[in-house]
Amino acid sequence: MLRRIFPEVAFNPEFQKLWWAQILSQVAFNTLLYSLIIRIAERTTSNTAVSFFILSFSVPAVIFGLFAGVYVDRWDRRSILIATNVLRTALIPLFYLAERNGFYAIYPLAIITSVVTQFFIPAEASKMATTVPHRILHQANSLFTFTLYTAIIIGPIAAGPALKYIGLDRLFVVLFVLFGLATIMTMLLSKDSKDREEKPNGEERKIHSELLDALKHIWGNSRVKAGILLLTFSQTMIQMIAAVAPGFARNVLGVDVADTSLLLLGPAALGMIVGALVLSRFGHRWNKKRLIVIGVFLAGIQLMILGAVRGFENYVDVIQLAVATLFTLGAANAMLDVPSQTAIQVHTPEELRGRVYGILNTMINGASFLPVLFAGVIADIFGVSTMIILLGIVVFLTGFYIQDKAKQLSTGKPVTLS
Repeated sequence: MLRRIFPEVAFNPEFQKLWWAQILSQVAFNTLLYSLIIRIAERTTSNTAVSFFILSFSVPAVIFGLFAGVYVDRWDRRSILIATNVLRTALIPLFYLAERNGFYAIYPLAIITSVVTQFFIPAEASKMATTVPHRILHQANSLFTFTLYTAIIIGPIAAGPALKYIGLDRLFVVLFVLFGLATIMTMLLSKDSKDREEKPNGEERKIHSELLDALKHIWGNSRVKAGILLLTFSQTMIQMIAAVAPGFARNVLGVDVADTSLLLLGPAALGMIVGALVLSRFGHRWNKKRLIVIGVFLAGIQLMILGAVRGFENYVDVIQLAVATLFTLGAANAMLDVPSQTAIQVHTPEELRGRVYGILNTMINGASFLPVLFAGVIADIFGVSTMIILLGIVVFLTGFYIQDKAKQLSTGKPVTLS
């Protein structure tokens, strides 16, 4: 089946290793993240507390993301992927001890995990762009998006039932094993070419000069700049929804917080998976600008419906409507992510990719800081439904601005990959 949907790329040996490393680490990371979100929501019943936990992952990205990208471009990316997975494996027992013995120690551990992840994200993205030929990079991105969102759906779906039925102890053992297996897969990857990896100290420029080169590239290439802005917008929206999801499940749908992942985040991630699969098969035939614009307007409409879901309770089952709405929202998000990721990778030379993805990660987390914080506060003061409706209105109106940025993905000078 994979050969039919993703011809060539799915059975590229080097790609397979990176692909499995991504699957294992993303399942572990998302299960850890949503398990802790559930625990925090259960203990505090506060949307703001959940927002602060999510921000514990975001703030370090703003501080370290830019510099991490510089070092990713200097160092062997395979070594970075190995080191970051080893460190995240070692952090799992510490999370367990913190959750058991000193609950609020989870927050500094989240910060440390985020710092480590700042090196993992650009290393994985830039390494992937060198494992397949340029002509099938869109296909590779679709498969990566497919597995990323598969991990997102498996992680949240597994988190609640795992806490209920196997307990925290066994869950953390499973997470430790998954990160360990991801480490082994990265060890099997080949090293970067020596001519890019080995730089005499006398030829290395200052960090700020290297960052300036990446910023100039982004600013000077309309496709890369548009892709970064669109991904920043998309990921900020996702983080805001994640921050209020437990409160929405408890206060609007009237279900157990532990079922949040299954009823809310799961359908959204499944929609992303289906969207990525469809795009991988037919995306090359469709106009990218039209896809992105439709995706933004559709996301805004779905958020407004989700926020007002209680108003439809006399006509349909509220939970079923919420599930369908979140599925459509996930598919709309894939319409932004896949073409944006491809534009960045195709139009950024290899020696700049780490820095460009470091800047992207910094922008996502910097831009989401206040929205995520305000999402929790507004939900606690005015209600989760009001917050989601307001978010939907903002997203819908932003669609008019996005039209210009989406258009830029069809313009700009291509960059020849090294």
